[in-house]
Amino acid sequence: MRKDGSAFDLPIALGVLAATEQVAAAGLTGWVVLGELGLDGGIRPVRGALSMAVAAQRAGCAGVLLPAANVREAAVVRGLDVRGAATLAEVLHHLDGGPPLTRAEVDVDALFAARAVSDVDFAEVKGQEHAKRALEVAAAGAHNILMIGPPRFS
Repeated sequence: MRKDGSAFDLPIALGVLAATEQVAAAGLTGWVVLGELGLDGGIRPVRGALSMAVAAQRAGCAGVLLPAANVREAAVVRGLDVRGAATLAEVLHHLDGGPPLTRAEVDVDALFAARAVSDVDFAEVKGQEHAKRALEVAAAGAHNILMIGPPRFS
């Protein structure tokens, strides 16, 4: 199977290390692993961590091991063990019985409440009735919208 994207770098590296018995493979059972691996051993963030965490939960996986930068995003999924690491060395120490990676805990209600506050209001926009209406319709239907060009002044 061809590798598509960088999110499989860390799982491939761990697979090779487990296959050559350089790391205990038992610690990987039931876990979804994703992350881009840098040449310096650092684990870089990936796109789609939330959707992958949801898919892991639906598949009945034990948890998700991913880049530390993606932990808060994936930890939104309730009931899933989410752990993050900044380097390949941290993951290897975790799998070999060293210091365990910390389980991510996120207060989802507080996170969404903080994001719900908006200090921007259409009342500040003068004119542009068609554009404001298009934005309202798109937001109500959870649709995307693309606006191109400068605003028209009438």
